[in-house]
Amino acid sequence: MNYLLRYFREQENIILQQLVLIRQLPGKKPVHDLRVAYKKWRTVLRFAEEECKPNCHPEIATVRTIFRIAGIYRDEEMSDVLLKKYSKKEKCLLPSFQQYLRALKSIGRVQTKAAALTDIHSCLLSIQHNHLPVLADYTDAGLNDLIQTYTSRKWKECLSMQEHFNKKAHAIRKELKQVYYLLLLCQVNTLFDDGQMKQLDQILNALGNWHDHEVLHQRLRYFRKNMLVKEMEEYGQAIKLEALLKLEREGWLLKADEGLKEM
Repeated sequence: MNYLLRYFREQENIILQQLVLIRQLPGKKPVHDLRVAYKKWRTVLRFAEEECKPNCHPEIATVRTIFRIAGIYRDEEMSDVLLKKYSKKEKCLLPSFQQYLRALKSIGRVQTKAAALTDIHSCLLSIQHNHLPVLADYTDAGLNDLIQTYTSRKWKECLSMQEHFNKKAHAIRKELKQVYYLLLLCQVNTLFDDGQMKQLDQILNALGNWHDHEVLHQRLRYFRKNMLVKEMEEYGQAIKLEALLKLEREGWLLKADEGLKEM
């Protein structure tokens, strides 16, 4: 078994382990670990689909649904964490909005636990048996060469979107994760040196922070427009925090853009 298949099996095991924990009590860490493992697992499948042409869309749909529901809950968790941080730092009092976020978290927790009860073993076995054998024919060296060619193409796609970085940030982040995860596995990385890999990690971290601030900004703006009136003190506090979140969001986006230009 080559290193990519071993990696795939490792991520699959992590997914199953985290689902057991989530069924007992959904929490920040198991949901985070589930999503990271899923992204790494999906990276291998995307690579196999695009390079070797298997099609596993029907089988992966069930697993993807769990991932998306867990993603909503994860966003709610992070929004709550960020709100607490900025409320304390900037002395913004938003009690109604805080209750709103906690209600969303409660709903997300219930939905995530329910989704985790789905039996995905048959889906995983089907993907293993029907779609991954195409990768088994590659030696580690042959796989390394194929990944270098694939990630080089993906990198060029990211650079082609950079002119419209603000609008394409989510798509760039998705492709960069694919590049980063695969290159970390390669025994010989001819695309980036160690310093560039660290910078790529920092770019992805900046894009993650951008996403978290964007989500909180959108939720706060929606809440203010639909559930507050201008005469309320909390309305003014919301305006203040929205402006700060916008600045922070744009700062993280600029940091990611500049980091990409430096590579």
